[in-house]
Amino acid sequence: MFKNRDNKQEHDRSRRMVVPDTAGCGEIVTLNQLWGVALKGSRTIFSSLLLCLSIAALYLYFVEPIYRSTTHLLPPKQQDIEGLSVSSRGVFGLDLRRYTPEFVYGVFLHNLKSWGLRREFFDIHRLEKHYISSHTPHGLNADRTFSELFNARFRWRVDRVDPLSVSVSFDDSDPEVAAKWLNQYVAFANKKTVNQLSQDVTAAINERISELNRRIDDKRFLAEKRRLDRITSLKEALNVADKLGIESTNFLFSKKGSGTQAGLAIHTAAMPLYMRGSAALKAEISVLESRKSDEPFIDGLRDLQEQLAFLKGIQLRQNSLSSVTVDWVARPAYKPERPQPLKVLILASALGVLLGIGVVLIFQHDR
Repeated sequence: MFKNRDNKQEHDRSRRMVVPDTAGCGEIVTLNQLWGVALKGSRTIFSSLLLCLSIAALYLYFVEPIYRSTTHLLPPKQQDIEGLSVSSRGVFGLDLRRYTPEFVYGVFLHNLKSWGLRREFFDIHRLEKHYISSHTPHGLNADRTFSELFNARFRWRVDRVDPLSVSVSFDDSDPEVAAKWLNQYVAFANKKTVNQLSQDVTAAINERISELNRRIDDKRFLAEKRRLDRITSLKEALNVADKLGIESTNFLFSKKGSGTQAGLAIHTAAMPLYMRGSAALKAEISVLESRKSDEPFIDGLRDLQEQLAFLKGIQLRQNSLSSVTVDWVARPAYKPERPQPLKVLILASALGVLLGIGVVLIFQHDR
């Protein structure tokens, strides 16, 4: 008997709760009493629920829906950047092997994030007209429009599994405009990146061309100087040969020698030029003075000219280049990103019920 009574007291104790009052203290209220209070104040709770739902409905009716369009990006394919890969022939010393798909894609992503590039896109297409109208509040200029209504609506997400897979989103009240601008901006950033990389490669090639031209000019200039120096040396040797009466090298060999043919000229490194005789010296001087071009006699000149011709023949076709692969083109969203009516109504319902219960408890306590 006592055991049953203890169990009943414990059961009643478990059905009690503490409800704070406005004075900061609390009183013990059973769940049955709370349910009775709720039933008595059902009209108040229903009115609170209806009020919150009405406010939520008005909010959903008047608030401007925002639509989100998303595009998915991947690195370019090898054939998309093939035009940037220049053969090592003729470009010795240029680091053009760095233009890999990952490198090019990194430059593209850097440009895509650039505020300066977004502002350039914003100004070129005069997008402030889409936001600024006769109903726009005073003080909303182009700079503020770009910062708050355009640039702030870009979203950036990197895939956790594949860091090279990037999703870019853009929000706008018009789903068609959101998709259109996002696709146009990706194409704009791609064009800027291709142009930037093409200019880098072209600048490197032009620098190499200038270097080759300088080396070729130096070789031509030095070849002419060497030819003139040779002529001067030969003329000096001719003067000596004439004074010594050496017309040819035949006098060096005796016809009674040990079988050496008469008239056979033997030259050694130690033999002075005048020992060749005046006839040979005059002939060489005449040939050198009548030479029209020194190019055939310049060592390595043709190799440099071959490299120069190769570099001048390089043409970068930017239309065939791409710094990104658009895996998914942005499309108009079929439902708004915000507000979400179901979530708004659920939150409004919960808030209305809680607010109504609170009002009922307050009035019940005052009584």
